[in-house]
Amino acid sequence: MFRINTLKKKLVIGVFIAFVCPYMISSVSIVEFIKDDVKNNFIKLSDQQIDNVDSTISNDIINPAYYAIDVLCREDSTKRLIETIDNRVIVSPTELDISHYQSLVSYYKTQQYMDAIGIASENGGYFIYPGASDDFSQYDPRRREWYRAAIIKHKQPKLNGPYHRLSGLLILSVSQAVLDDEGNIIGVVFLGWDLQNFQHQIEQYKLGATGYMMVLDQNNKFIVSPKNHSWLSKQPIDLGLFDLEQLENKTDGMHEVTLNGTKKYIRIKITDTGWKIISVIDADELSEQIFDVIKKIIGIFVITLLIVVLAIGMLAKSFTTAIESLSEVATSITQGNRIVHFNIKQNDEIGTLANSINQMVKELFKRENEFKTLIENTQDGISRIDKNLQYVYVNPAMQNLFDVPVKSFIGKTMNDMLPDKNWIQAITVNEQQVFNTGLEVTFLQEYCRANGETSYIHVHVIPEFDQSNQVETVLCVF
Repeated sequence: MFRINTLKKKLVIGVFIAFVCPYMISSVSIVEFIKDDVKNNFIKLSDQQIDNVDSTISNDIINPAYYAIDVLCREDSTKRLIETIDNRVIVSPTELDISHYQSLVSYYKTQQYMDAIGIASENGGYFIYPGASDDFSQYDPRRREWYRAAIIKHKQPKLNGPYHRLSGLLILSVSQAVLDDEGNIIGVVFLGWDLQNFQHQIEQYKLGATGYMMVLDQNNKFIVSPKNHSWLSKQPIDLGLFDLEQLENKTDGMHEVTLNGTKKYIRIKITDTGWKIISVIDADELSEQIFDVIKKIIGIFVITLLIVVLAIGMLAKSFTTAIESLSEVATSITQGNRIVHFNIKQNDEIGTLANSINQMVKELFKRENEFKTLIENTQDGISRIDKNLQYVYVNPAMQNLFDVPVKSFIGKTMNDMLPDKNWIQAITVNEQQVFNTGLEVTFLQEYCRANGETSYIHVHVIPEFDQSNQVETVLCVF
């Protein structure tokens, strides 16, 4: 039968248990910690990419488009063109003399991503450059959402939903009211902004091996969808993507959703324009990352365990005898044997320890004798009181002072033995004060013996502190 009867076995088994048991017990917490760490890394990477997308939206679309339309709305040539258009719908620039829209053409050529410029008058007239392939003969811009939105928000650009050209390109629309010198609305400028380059840029942003970015506009329509181009300009509810509804309530942390039957994790940010930027990554990829980390931790744990067990076994063999000797001598000391000595002759730390303990024991017994001689022979009564105000030690002088045998004090309170209630109350109050404050007190108190004799006794109460600096006992010197 295998018995754990040697220090070496105990050390090896103890180390094994010390490694394995905490690991097994904490394995659930470790897995959760790893999951949280992997998810936090995803959130951190997502936030970086989301900020990049947000910056691209502002710098490449919103700010240039807003600036461009604001410039056009302030131009006198734009206001004159509105007067020229009046109530006519002009879909081909050839219907007007180029002098009427020359400045419009020049500005259009300076804008790389501008797809079209529309000018609408308050009388229902409309002019579009560089022309339109659709039939606009019955077109009344005043009935369009972009026109009405610009009228309502007439001092600022209005970002409208994207639309598809016949070519399939997704175009963002921006509109703003044109005011005359008196501040009256005379028309609306409409800009079509080509999103093809923006879409291409966002599709280049990656998250790990499977992650990507999506963008929805303020009306919850897809503007960028790298994996599903058929989603563009559609809302999640139209596509049955119910997990992408009410995104305003999912801007904290990361959320598990199902897209096309596959579990994904997403993180969402809503920009100042109301656009939603979504980072997406496969749930399986995060699971693989978590599993990879767990495998590495297990591998490190196993290797470390083998090394430690081997090292402990080798060390245990080298100092088992010395430890046993030290243990025997220490046991002898605790039993009150003062004639002890470590007979360990080793030129290493164990030998140094043995010599130090020999010297320490010698000095300990010497000081104990000196202290005991002093306490036992002093004429001052000395007692030690615990937190329950019970005596744990009294010297012989206490018997002479209070006419009570020394052994009768131990384990009892002053109230159990002394007749003078006033004395008991005064001593008790001061002892309790020292326990509470940690400050010593000195006072003079009258004591009445059982035979009626009285005397005044000088009392000094001193706190004794434990390792945590709390009062553990108090010394009373009379």
